[in-house]
Amino acid sequence: MTPLQEYRHAYSRRRLVLTGLVLACVLLFSRRALANQLNVRISGDLPPGGSVDSFPAFAISPDGRFVVYVADQRAARSHELFSVPIRGGTAPTRLSGILPTDARVSSFRITSDSQRVVYLAPQDTPGANELYSIPIQGGVPTKLNSPLPVNGSVSSFWASPDGKRVVYLADQETAGRTELYSVAVTGGAPVKLNGPLVSGGSVGFAIISPDSTRVAYSADQQVDGRYDLYGVPIGGGSVVKLSGDFFSGGFLQDWAFAPDSRRVVYKVRAAVVDYRSELYSVAATGGAPVKLDAGAVADITLSWRFTISPDSSRVVYTWQRPPDKTWNLYSVPIGGGQVTQLNGALVKDGNVGDNYAVTSDSSVVVYNASQDISSVTELYRAAITGGADVKLNPPYPAGRSMRGAIGKPLPISPDGSRVVYVADQQIDEMFDLWSVPVAGGPSVKLNGPLTAGGAIDLYRIAISPDSQSVVYAADQDTKGVKELFRAPIAGGPVSKLNGPLVTGGSTGAFAISPSGQEVVYRADQRVKGQYELFVTYSEPRLYLPAVLRGSK
Repeated sequence: MTPLQEYRHAYSRRRLVLTGLVLACVLLFSRRALANQLNVRISGDLPPGGSVDSFPAFAISPDGRFVVYVADQRAARSHELFSVPIRGGTAPTRLSGILPTDARVSSFRITSDSQRVVYLAPQDTPGANELYSIPIQGGVPTKLNSPLPVNGSVSSFWASPDGKRVVYLADQETAGRTELYSVAVTGGAPVKLNGPLVSGGSVGFAIISPDSTRVAYSADQQVDGRYDLYGVPIGGGSVVKLSGDFFSGGFLQDWAFAPDSRRVVYKVRAAVVDYRSELYSVAATGGAPVKLDAGAVADITLSWRFTISPDSSRVVYTWQRPPDKTWNLYSVPIGGGQVTQLNGALVKDGNVGDNYAVTSDSSVVVYNASQDISSVTELYRAAITGGADVKLNPPYPAGRSMRGAIGKPLPISPDGSRVVYVADQQIDEMFDLWSVPVAGGPSVKLNGPLTAGGAIDLYRIAISPDSQSVVYAADQDTKGVKELFRAPIAGGPVSKLNGPLVTGGSTGAFAISPSGQEVVYRADQRVKGQYELFVTYSEPRLYLPAVLRGSK
C-alpha cells in the first residue's frame, strides 16, 4: 500500500468512527428528549368564576390538530364554544355566536374530516336551542335547522361518520311534537326522515349507520306510547319497520348497527319485576327479525349491554341462566344460529361480570368472572366461537380479586395484543394497574407505588391509539388528589402528566391524541375550582453535533 493509500485508508476509518459517534450522540439525545415533557395551558384566560365545562366534554379533532371545548371564557355564566391548536401557541377562537348570561352550548360534534364543528345553542332566540355548523378554525356559523315555531327547539343531533350530513331531533313543525330530520353539514334544506306520526306520537332516539347511508330510529309512529324501531335512508326515502312484535309488557331498550352496516341488533325489555329481556337481529333495510338469545324464558334476564364483533359476524352478551340464575357469557352469529357459552363452569354463586370486550380482530373475548373461586373475580379469555377458556392473571392468594368499572369494557390495546386491568394482585387491598398479553403470559404492574389509601380511578384508564402506552388517573402520590400518569403498556418508567396542582386541585377528564403524542386534560391546576385545559407532550429538540475534521 502506498503512503497516499495508507493516508486515505486511515482518514476513512476516522470518518467512519466519528460518524458512529455522532449517530450514537444523536440517538442518546433523542431518547433524553422524549423524557422532557412540556405542560402547556391551552384554554384562554378565564374571568373570575369561569371554567372549562365538564359537559359537554372537550374533544380532539380526528386529525389531532385542534381541541374544541365549551367555557364561560368571555364572560362568566355565558358558556360558548372555542377551538384551539392542540399544542396552543395562539389564542383560542370563539366558534359560537355571543351567548347571553346563563346560556350555553349544550352539545357539539367535530366532523370526521376535522373541517367543521356542529353545535347546539340558544344563539338567536333565548331559550330555543338551534343547530349550527362552523369551520373548526372559525368563521360565520351556518344555521342548519329550518325556522322553528314558538316554543320549538332542536333537542339532539348526530353527525354522520363520513362528515357530510347531520341528523337531528326537533319540534320543527309543531311545538311539542319531536320529529327526525337530516341536513347537509354545510347547510341547505332539511329533509324529514320519520314517517307520519299518530296523534301524540314522536321520535325518541336515532343512530346513523357506520357507512353513513341509513338511520335507525325509535318512535311511537303507529301506536301512541309504543316505541318501535324503524329504518330510513339518511337522505330521506322509504321508511321500514325493523322491530317485530314485542312480548306483553316489552319495550325497545337499545339498538346498534353492525360495523359493516348490514344489520341492526336490538334489545327488548320488560318493565316488570322479572325484567325479562330478548335480543334480536334484523337486516338494516328491513325484513323478519331473528331472535338471537334462543331459549330465553319469562324469568330470565339479558344484561343491559351487548357487543357486536368488529367484523360484524357475531354478537356477545351476558344472560342469566336457570335454575340458579347465574350470569354467563354467550356468543351467537349475528344472523342467528347456535348460541355458544364462552365462560367455563362457574362455582356456586359465581358470575360473569359486565366488563367483557372483543379484540380488534374479532377472534377473542376477554372477560372478568368469579369462575373458579366464589367471590373472587379473575380475568379470562376465550375464543369468540367457543372452546377452552384461559385464565390470564396469576393465581391469587385468598381474598384477592380484580375490579372493573360498571358497564365499561376492559381496555384492550387497539392491536389486540394486551389487556389492562385493576387488581390487588400483589398486596392485599392495594389495587394496582396491570397489563397482560391477551394470548397469555406474565402480567406486569404499570403504576408507581400507591400512597396509603390511594387508588386507581377505574373510569379513567385509556390505552394510546398506537398501543404503546397507558394513561391513568390515580391518587398515587397524595391521598385524595387524583393526578394523571403514563406508563408503557408492557411496563417501564412512569411519567406524571399534569403540572403541579394548587392546594385542593385535581385533574378531571383526559383524552389522548390520535397520534398518541399529546394528552389533553381538564384540571383546576392553577386556581382551585377554576378548571382549565392543559396539554402534555414531549418537547422536540434538534441537536447538531460538532463537525470534526480529520487531518489531511
